[in-house]
Amino acid sequence: MRHTLKAFAYYIIKTIDISSGKNRVGEDIGEIKKKKEIQIEKQIYTIILRDSGQIQLFNQDGDKIQARPLLRAFLKENNIQEKNNCLTTRCFGKQIFDYFDD
Repeated sequence: MRHTLKAFAYYIIKTIDISSGKNRVGEDIGEIKKKKEIQIEKQIYTIILRDSGQIQLFNQDGDKIQARPLLRAFLKENNIQEKNNCLTTRCFGKQIFDYFDD
C-alpha cells in the first residue's frame, strides 16, 4: 500500500502542473501596479504593489529591505488601526495604499 501511494504521488508531481503562477521569485515578480513614497521613522521609502499582489519596500538607495516591521511602524505613526487577522506584508501594504487612496 505504501509503495502504491508513493508511486501515485510521484506520478501527480511529474504530470500535473499545480503552480498558480502567483508566487513569483527572482527579478521578474510582476509588473508595478502602484508605487508611493512614504516616510517611516524620518526616512523616505518607496513602497511598491506588484500585479501579483506582492509588496516590496525600498530605501532611498534603492535597496530592497524587510518590509513588515517598517510597514507596521508606518501604520502606528499615522494612527491607522491594524485590521484583525492582518499579519502579513501584503495586508499591511494594502492598508497603506487604501489610506492614500481615500
